[in-house]
Amino acid sequence: MIEEVKKYKIVCDICSGEYWDMQEDIDYIEEVAEEEGWVKFQKEHYCPKCYTIDEYDDIQINLL
Repeated sequence: MIEEVKKYKIVCDICSGEYWDMQEDIDYIEEVAEEEGWVKFQKEHYCPKCYTIDEYDDIQINLL
């Protein structure tokens, strides 16, 4: 039998880097990616190299 399985991956909205732990559950993959340093900010996802946290704990996006 062949069964179609829908999976998700997270792609950085700046550099297009991908988080490859593909999962069927969107909430789970966002949680795991966050543990790896990814952030979701204003409905977009950013890898650890594309953002910093300033002295006020605010996210600063590093535009290329």
